[in-house]
Amino acid sequence: MTDFHTHSLFSGDADDTLENMVRAAIRAGCRYLCPTEHCNLDFARNRIDIEPSDLDGYAAEFARLRTKYAGQIRLTYGIELGYDMHCKSDYADIVKKYRFEYVINSTHLIDGEDCYHGYFDRYDVKTAFTNYLKAVRDSLDAPYRFDTVGHFGYVARNCPYENVDMYTAAPDLADDILKTMISRGVCLEANSSVRRAPQPCLPAANVLKRYRELGGESIVFGSDAHRTGDLFRSRSAVIEHLRNVGFKYHTVWDEGKKIQLKIEN
Repeated sequence: MTDFHTHSLFSGDADDTLENMVRAAIRAGCRYLCPTEHCNLDFARNRIDIEPSDLDGYAAEFARLRTKYAGQIRLTYGIELGYDMHCKSDYADIVKKYRFEYVINSTHLIDGEDCYHGYFDRYDVKTAFTNYLKAVRDSLDAPYRFDTVGHFGYVARNCPYENVDMYTAAPDLADDILKTMISRGVCLEANSSVRRAPQPCLPAANVLKRYRELGGESIVFGSDAHRTGDLFRSRSAVIEHLRNVGFKYHTVWDEGKKIQLKIEN
């Protein structure tokens, strides 16, 4: 049992304390858990209302819980950065200062616009997906270390249309993203918080299949939980889905070391 995308009250938009999240994970039999609190300089810069994260408080509490629950669960010190081209140097300083063991690089905004709320009111489907893919591609050149691209396909989470396909909107651009990730050793996240996007995870099945066709093997499960009840959300279905696509392993980090765990039949 693993989960490498979770949030607590330190993220500003979650419902449970970090200790409650850890305790719930232990009760569920979790072996590897990674809190990945938000760091949203992207929202702050564009004056989008979101409560700021308490990174100092998070650092202290994580260290306390790692010691307290040693032997019961393996905790990895993680962060989720909301990519913004104007905040790149600030993010680089944050990653260096806090020495995170696992970093998710996520795209939530496109040229300063929130691509979750009302984005498809302003753009047609092809334009919306193409704009998103361009933003993700730009994020890959961020000047700070990151391990994973978070919830690839995020723009589809609140898409009002059915049977939409991000990959076919700009296949060459999508392929460039996947090839670049593979060549740089960046992991692809299987994120089970899908909202209106295709089940059971982001990215959609055709993107996962294309990633495998191109030689991608590093994939990590994350529930994107913001409360204890969402930990390991749809995990069994996601792992089975990954196995059917052709993945033999999924990835975790343990104190900064990357580990491949076999997906059992």
